[in-house]
Amino acid sequence: MPYTTPKIPQKRLHLPAFAQNSLNNLPLNKLCDFADWQDDSFRLLAAQILGTDGSAPYHRKLWEFTQLVRALKENGLLSLDYLGLSVGAGFERVLYYLANQCGRIIASDLYGDSAFAAGEASRSVLEDPARHAPYPYRQEALSAVYMNGCALGFPDSSFDFAFCLSSLEHFGGLENAAVCVREMARVVRPGGIVFFTTECSLNGFVTDEVFKPAEIEYLLTGSSLTLCEPFNWSLSGETLNYLIDMRKDDLSSLPHINLKLFASIFTSISVAARKEGNQPRCLNIEALDSLVEKFRSIPTQRDAVNRKTLSQRAIKKLLVLKWRTEDLLCSLLA
Repeated sequence: MPYTTPKIPQKRLHLPAFAQNSLNNLPLNKLCDFADWQDDSFRLLAAQILGTDGSAPYHRKLWEFTQLVRALKENGLLSLDYLGLSVGAGFERVLYYLANQCGRIIASDLYGDSAFAAGEASRSVLEDPARHAPYPYRQEALSAVYMNGCALGFPDSSFDFAFCLSSLEHFGGLENAAVCVREMARVVRPGGIVFFTTECSLNGFVTDEVFKPAEIEYLLTGSSLTLCEPFNWSLSGETLNYLIDMRKDDLSSLPHINLKLFASIFTSISVAARKEGNQPRCLNIEALDSLVEKFRSIPTQRDAVNRKTLSQRAIKKLLVLKWRTEDLLCSLLA
């Protein structure tokens, strides 16, 4: 795959060569960009998802929510006739927005049993999603289930769409992330949509939770998914002015667009893909509700997916040493 510039020095882009198209018609498959907020419809939709009076902070998480809703809108999936599944869902605000737009939204996660159990993947979400609601929503439309994203318990073709927002990178590496994408494709009907966001390196350097551009494309391998549109790898000049060093800076500062961890500079990328074919779902709303109740009645078993062995912890220490060395070399070469 051809790239625009070499990896070094650190702050040069290392992205696939791409004709610099105008961002006036905002793509779905793209990198998060400061300039995206200049699109009036994008900004308005972002404010609606937040439930604000029109303000839409420059934050890549809000960008991910907005790109998801745009993808569903453009594919005609925002109505009470459609069912959606969220993987690695936590209690993200967009779940409550979609509960007001769709027939059913099922939030799945290792609730109470992951690295995020003390926060957004708290067991309290499983027990009462309404406890975390940012605004009024159709409570019958949103349910939470304990489920491993690499082994979804739903039958084939159960949903019209499935999505995963910045969780794939926490699944234990590229192969596990690809398994999750294949699982989402399996439970979506032919003709349905799979959407995900994840961390994409801008400069060629990665950590264990950041993917290279070629790896983003690899995630779709063997999934029966076809991109809704080609990737647009262009970035505005302005967006590169904003960088938050995760080891030094305040993570709550805005604009929150590009992050730096060791030598890796990265941002979010959104991916919308369609499952080949065109067939109806195998489940109606009543059947899905019944299945969800069945899942919720089964006592949750602690999942080993996030448990690290001694050897894994040792490997992580070696990786951190490697990343620190890369960061030091980049600083010297800058």
